[in-house]
Amino acid sequence: MNAGHAPQASQVDLEGLFAALAAGTREIPSEDLTALSDVDAGARQRVRDAMRSLDQTARFAFLERLIELAEERLTLDYSAICLDCLEDDVADVRALAASGLAQYEDPQALIRLAAVVADDPDEQVRVEAAAALGTFALQGEFGRLQPRHADLVANTLRALVEAGTEAPVVQAAALESLGVISAEWVRDLIHDIYAADDPDLRVGALRAMGRSADVYWLPTIAAALTALDEDERVAAAFAAGEIGDEDAAPLLRDLLEDESPEVVLAVIAALGEIGGPEAREALQEYATHPDAALRTASQAALQSLTLGEDPLELRKGGR
Repeated sequence: MNAGHAPQASQVDLEGLFAALAAGTREIPSEDLTALSDVDAGARQRVRDAMRSLDQTARFAFLERLIELAEERLTLDYSAICLDCLEDDVADVRALAASGLAQYEDPQALIRLAAVVADDPDEQVRVEAAAALGTFALQGEFGRLQPRHADLVANTLRALVEAGTEAPVVQAAALESLGVISAEWVRDLIHDIYAADDPDLRVGALRAMGRSADVYWLPTIAAALTALDEDERVAAAFAAGEIGDEDAAPLLRDLLEDESPEVVLAVIAALGEIGGPEAREALQEYATHPDAALRTASQAALQSLTLGEDPLELRKGGR
């Protein structure tokens, strides 16, 4: 990737930039940060050296700003910096770096994430690495990875799910990432994990069902919408929205009366993904809800529906 006409890293005062960061200055010009996109080996080493002078709060804030900028401008590539931050001695920085790598289609990132998810001592870092590997699992499903890389992703994630010694939250993240792979063994694994007693594993299985986009799972998801566990109901709503079948809309609509605000917000988001007359009607009712969060979420979901149905409608002042 490249950053268009942005200055090169060699033209930026890196020492001054990191001195400002060390002093707690947040208002660093975006152009200076843009120049760190797709850095060459020399600039990468200078960035790595300069980051060592920052305390952990400043390092985290710097990396967070880069990741946010990359989400706003898809031409920017901070994968080299994220890769270097996987070696940080602070787990929060490593976890953030792992999540940032989900934006990139870089085999080097895939290989490093596979190592991190297997070896990092921190549970949350392994969770983020497993989630980031989901990006690469999807690429493999679409034939955009070399077979050896696709196999590495699938085998790494499968080993995590099947590991009897791994933390359930890590297993759940790995299973969710596997959900996009349309192999029979993945379906069998989802069935097995969903039958487990652990709530984290059941949530991971439900989210994997959603990631599969397979209507096969709709009966299971429909039953989970009435589960006693709040997190399961949230995950089931997410899954229904990911699959996007209008048959789920009436069930989701009933769940708008759930006592949990988190569940209701998940249902609103799912209805916005599914669309159709019933979803639209339900969202219109909640677009004037007295609760500001529910009202705002419903209005955003309606806007998303409108844009999806007719991209020109918003320009015409449609709802």
